[in-house]
Amino acid sequence: QGYLPLLLATDPQNPDWKGQEATGFADNWNAGLSFYHNVFAREHNQFVDSFRKQAAEHPGDDSGLRDPSNPSTKILNTDVTPDVLFEVARLVVSAEIAKIHTIEWTTQLLYDESLYRGMNSNWSGLLRKGDQISQLLTSVVDRLRTSNSAVASNQWYAILASGPGITGSGNKMNTAHPEQWSIANDADVNGGTNHFGSPFNFPEEFVTVYRLHALVPDLFEYRELQKPDAIALKIPVVESFRGRATSLVHDRGLANWALTMGRQRLAALSLNNSPLFLQNLQMDRLQTTSKRLDVVALDIIRDREHGVPRFNEFRRQYGLRQLTSFDDFIDAHPTVSGDDRRAQEKLVVRLREVYGQHKCDDNKVITHAQVDVGGKPITDCLGHTNGTMVDNVEDLDTVVGWLAESTRPHGFAISETQFFVFILNASRRLYSDRFLTSSFRPEIYTTLGYNWVNDNGPKKMIESLASNGHIGDPVSPMKRVLLRTIPELKDELDHVVNAFDPWARDRGTYYTLEWKPRKGAEGDDAFKKP
Repeated sequence: QGYLPLLLATDPQNPDWKGQEATGFADNWNAGLSFYHNVFAREHNQFVDSFRKQAAEHPGDDSGLRDPSNPSTKILNTDVTPDVLFEVARLVVSAEIAKIHTIEWTTQLLYDESLYRGMNSNWSGLLRKGDQISQLLTSVVDRLRTSNSAVASNQWYAILASGPGITGSGNKMNTAHPEQWSIANDADVNGGTNHFGSPFNFPEEFVTVYRLHALVPDLFEYRELQKPDAIALKIPVVESFRGRATSLVHDRGLANWALTMGRQRLAALSLNNSPLFLQNLQMDRLQTTSKRLDVVALDIIRDREHGVPRFNEFRRQYGLRQLTSFDDFIDAHPTVSGDDRRAQEKLVVRLREVYGQHKCDDNKVITHAQVDVGGKPITDCLGHTNGTMVDNVEDLDTVVGWLAESTRPHGFAISETQFFVFILNASRRLYSDRFLTSSFRPEIYTTLGYNWVNDNGPKKMIESLASNGHIGDPVSPMKRVLLRTIPELKDELDHVVNAFDPWARDRGTYYTLEWKPRKGAEGDDAFKKP
């Protein structure tokens, strides 16, 4: 299905980008970005081709689109111009990516039933769309949206919107008279969004908890579709940067790269696990002697420059329990293995070496975000006796702190601190986007586009595999995208429910975290014991 065009040395862009795909995100280009840009460009064209086929077969049918300057007039399939169709396809792909992130990527990163239900309710409702209770809740949510009460707007709205879902509650404006909704009316077009009292933004703390560089490996375990169980090559990730990424992806093909990334596990989000290449990354445009960058150190420096609170205060301002010692990072559950506990204890010793200790002063109040037991101010001693030698937990950098958190819910790849920030922003970016709420409708997406996003493609497909107690769910959106854009992956994807789960892993019966091969992949090199 082709690849994106490339930038030339003569193009008026940064010369470092020569040979890369011509995209809006050209800096820090790598094989992963090349892969996904080409996949979603193909998906864009898949939608355009499907619409054109529909228009050729039914030219006089209503496309669903409406013009704000003439909202009562139908726009027929044959009247949709190439420029408009291009922009509609961009909307469709953008909504697909939001849906993939919400119900497929996040539910794999946070691998348990609560998050599966929670993220799916974000998108389509806890009770799923169409039933009478969802319709009733939609009406209530509409009224709360216009309430002057901050409490009602910020608390009850968010709670009740989980019934019909965020996207489900936005596109039914004028619930009593849905036929009165008009693309010419700004209140209708923008009325489904809810900014909860402030303009939409991604705050600094969201950037902080999204510093996920530790997930990236140093080596790609490159595979080929003809022999999926064998690791054919180990390719340094650093060798896949900029123009070299494009040649690697083109020469070896999207199918082989999909298999490579589909079967390889992410690295763990933990301390002492950041990729080595990011700690010494060559960047020729830097105005420095070495022209090298330590991205891992930069994560810490940027938080300090931007005034992000240190880890303990960060947690307090989110209403989370504070640390009183670095020992609090040790997982106290009796199920933790001896090796894991020893590794955590060793990490605590290292944190003390780096951040140090001091004699505490019980007269020094250190925060107003929380109070201690009995309403007393929290002091420098954090509950210890005055003059005690205590850990410098207040100096601990936020990114270091959440990477050190070993106590996590079942299946969570991220820490508790990260999760609180993630879940607020993941939901709010849907609430505050008119294209996923009040403007998520055929008048803006076309009927085909609206159904394409809801059905994960041109027609709904039901997953034949049972997974974690779920039977009869639609085939997940990223899996559908891969099947359309790289159809040669079909045999490999037949065994996959969630495209972000390692493709050769046995998912087990109920959110198992065991690392064992699925049937037919017993010979996969990844499962060999070191």
